[in-house]
Amino acid sequence: DHRLQSILPPVGEVDADFLNGLNNFVGRFEALNSTPAKKTVPHQEEEALCLDTADVTIPPEQQAEVDELAAALSELQATTVHEYQENVKNENIAEWKTKIAEKTQKLSQVKVDVINLKEDITKLKSQIVESPEELKSQKEKMKEAVKKIKNSIAETDEYVVEMQNRVQSVAHAEAELQQMNSLLQDLESSMNNTRLRQEEVRSMQKELKSLCSEEVQLKRALGMKLDKECKQNIRRQKKRETKEHHVQEVLGQCNQIHQKREEMADKIQAIIGETRQLKAKIKSLRDVCSKETEKAQKCSILENINTALEQENEILEQKNTDLKNMNTDLQLKLEQLNQKTSENIKSVSDQLQKQPIFRRVITGVSNTFLKMYQTGTIRYWVDTWYC
Repeated sequence: DHRLQSILPPVGEVDADFLNGLNNFVGRFEALNSTPAKKTVPHQEEEALCLDTADVTIPPEQQAEVDELAAALSELQATTVHEYQENVKNENIAEWKTKIAEKTQKLSQVKVDVINLKEDITKLKSQIVESPEELKSQKEKMKEAVKKIKNSIAETDEYVVEMQNRVQSVAHAEAELQQMNSLLQDLESSMNNTRLRQEEVRSMQKELKSLCSEEVQLKRALGMKLDKECKQNIRRQKKRETKEHHVQEVLGQCNQIHQKREEMADKIQAIIGETRQLKAKIKSLRDVCSKETEKAQKCSILENINTALEQENEILEQKNTDLKNMNTDLQLKLEQLNQKTSENIKSVSDQLQKQPIFRRVITGVSNTFLKMYQTGTIRYWVDTWYC
């Protein structure tokens, strides 16, 4: 007896196997989602503690960037946990996709087999003669089996739609993972840049310390130089004051010498006037003598006159010797002053040029008298005047 039950597999057992497979898949998926999160969270907490406890001297200018990087790191940690879970899900989904593909292949094969069996059934129906009751019961069973198959197909279609949605979410998660990977790479580059900047900051701090030490040394050297300059300025001021005092003393001595020269010039002029008066007296006496000699030859009067003239000549000679002594004293004083004021001749000459014209004239006259005395012209003129 060839029946459909002996040819077709039982529909209830197929549906039960399929549902058991789905339950096992969901259980494994939830287990995989729960375990990696538990494993990754303490590892990330340890990394966060390491980052927090790391002694990193951050400058205030880069504090905002560091805060942004810390926020980005926290976000990345959360996203990496989520991504790890999504990766596990994706792996499970890929496995279940392969299983679903195998099941779909099996379903397609089963459908092909069902179609072939239907064809065989149609062929066998022509050969098999059965009772109408059995046919009705078999038709009802077949209808129930078809309904179950339709329900299972609808459930599989719904499950396939859900899996497609999950696959789309997985693709979206993959795109997000790529973005997060790019962000992680950017973060790594930024962390490297921050490390380089920190190294640069440390080197700059070392340079600042060296520059500060050099600045302190330079300040000390400047203080020493300023002290030396102050001492030198004080010495220079003292030297200037001493020079000015010496110049003033020299000028006072020069003024005294000029006054003495003026006095000597007045004395010389008085002596010249006296000599002129004496010459006039001598002439008058000579005239008188000549007249008296003509009138009366009296030797006693002439002798008295000669003695008087000799006395006057002696007086004039004494005055000449006094003048010579005065001139020698003046010359010695002038030589001493010239020796003392050899360094300040220019300043003295400038100040002498600023003196009034009368003093210049007197100095010129005194200089001419000195030259005349040195050459002996004064003695010649005195001798001529007395003779």
